[in-house]
Amino acid sequence: MPLSMYTLNVVLGYLFVAVKIWAFVDAITQKKEVFAAVGRQSKLFWSALLGISVFSQFISVWTQGSNYGILQLVGLILAIVYLVDQRPKMNEIRGK
Repeated sequence: MPLSMYTLNVVLGYLFVAVKIWAFVDAITQKKEVFAAVGRQSKLFWSALLGISVFSQFISVWTQGSNYGILQLVGLILAIVYLVDQRPKMNEIRGK
C-alpha cells in the first residue's frame, strides 16, 4: 500500500474512533429517563452498540486492519445516527 493510502487509512481510523468515542461517552453520561422521554431505543441499547463499535474500531486501528469492514461501517453509521438524531432530541428535552 502506498504511503499516502496508508496515512489516509490511519487518519480515517482515528477519526472514526473519535466520532464513536464521542457518541459512546455522550450516551453513557445521559440519564436513562431522557432516553425514555424521547421514546426510541433505551440507554442500554445505545450504550451497548456504541461500546461494541468503539471496541471494534479501536482493535481495527490498533492492528492496522481495515477501517472499512462491515462492523466498522455499521458502527460509524450508528454513531452518526445517535449524534444527529437521538442526541439533539435529548438535548431539547433537557432544555439545552
